[in-house]
Amino acid sequence: MIKMLCTSVSKNMLEKLKNAYHVTPEDYLLQKEKLTMVGFTLDEQAMYIENLLNMIGLVKDFPKFVIISGHGSVSDNNPFESALDCGACGGSISLPNARALCMIGNKVEIREKLKDKGIDIPADVRFIPALHITTTDEITFHDTDILSSEELELFSKMQSDFKKASFEARTERAIDLPNTNEEKDLFTKTMDWSEPRPEWGLAGNMGVFAGPRDSCRHIPFRNRLFLHSYDSSIDNENADFLTRIFDGTTRCR
Repeated sequence: MIKMLCTSVSKNMLEKLKNAYHVTPEDYLLQKEKLTMVGFTLDEQAMYIENLLNMIGLVKDFPKFVIISGHGSVSDNNPFESALDCGACGGSISLPNARALCMIGNKVEIREKLKDKGIDIPADVRFIPALHITTTDEITFHDTDILSSEELELFSKMQSDFKKASFEARTERAIDLPNTNEEKDLFTKTMDWSEPRPEWGLAGNMGVFAGPRDSCRHIPFRNRLFLHSYDSSIDNENADFLTRIFDGTTRCR
């Protein structure tokens, strides 16, 4: 007879360990607060979030949740994996950038500074960071501990929409990628040690579209273009926002 070896730790001991190694919810909040005290000044933080919102044209009519997503490529035993990650992040995933921007966007003092610049973000709006796994088009959400139970219920409905979008994206890409016939084959490619290119990244990209999303919602671009939201009505005569958009995307190519 095989006996399972297990250990039992008392709740009292667990509490002592949590306090000794600072892994309590209070310590977590304290560490997050300490992180905001280093690096960028408040004015610099306000500038970065203001530039982001202006460049995508989101300066009014804010939704309940603003999702800022980084991206990263995940595959097994692949020496080329970092080549498919974020080039602007030095070949790393861009989740830390997304988390930092969301922490900035959720600060009351930052929103007060943005209000002085004409961007009034309602108090109940939440910035939530996410990571787009580009090999499988899965979306994972992070730092959702800031949400109340009511907000989590609403957020779960939005997550269901993201899952549907991920499924449709995989189904579409499975048609174009080699050795794939249906969307589940994309998961197999990420675990295939003989597959150096589980995804094609920006292969086939031919340009960038900048404009309101509604203006091209039903056009089948077939992954050939960057799609960038842009509102010309808040840009200046020199089209500085548009210039930044095109400068960044053309460099990525």
